[in-house]
Amino acid sequence: MWTYNVTRRLLKASGYKPLPEKIPVDDKVAIQESLKRNPGKKGVFCFKTHRRIEPIAPEMKIICPYRDVRDAMYSYMKFMQCPFQRALKAVRGMMENSDYYLKQKADNIFPLRYDEIVNSPKITIGKIAGFLELKVADSAIKETAAALSRERMRKYLKGLDGVKVDEAGKLQSKAQAMRYAAVPRFDGSHRIYDHSTGFQSNHITTGKEGEWREQLTTEQQKALMELTAPWLKKYGFPL
Repeated sequence: MWTYNVTRRLLKASGYKPLPEKIPVDDKVAIQESLKRNPGKKGVFCFKTHRRIEPIAPEMKIICPYRDVRDAMYSYMKFMQCPFQRALKAVRGMMENSDYYLKQKADNIFPLRYDEIVNSPKITIGKIAGFLELKVADSAIKETAAALSRERMRKYLKGLDGVKVDEAGKLQSKAQAMRYAAVPRFDGSHRIYDHSTGFQSNHITTGKEGEWREQLTTEQQKALMELTAPWLKKYGFPL
């Protein structure tokens, strides 16, 4: 989601209008509709998806962030409040989708490792701008890096906790309902979705990489390693 918001900011800084303006919770229908529409002279359809786009048209530009799927799984497990077996199923989808995009080795697909984002956010933003062929001032890159820094994002996401919903998932404030939506988790609770950014409450769920080693049981770690080891080796992640 960081990459998605970086992209939208870079588009705006270059004089383009990222579409849709109101980011949908479910991107499936929005993506299908965009393929039939003309975005206009300065409009650019920009989506964040966990789906496969088939076929990948030459005029599309796809950024494919990928990370150690063990960390991604544990983050998903906490974010969605789901049991381990459900999270393990999600890992299969993560690996399959990453493989689908990364194996293309096409000029219009940009592989982006998560550790690049964490260790060199400003440099990474510059690389994204270059990939998208956008002329962006260095000041705009610095502003984007500052606005989406981990510290600022934690503060912003904490603010989403102030958006209140009832047990049925209805927002208590009509004004807030214009910007936010309540999305159910597996345990019946709700997370807050911000239509202006696509970020959700508790979206940054892990304080450090490798936390899964401390929080999962021995049996869970074994099952996770059996599933992910070949994929991790293929993309150069340490076991």
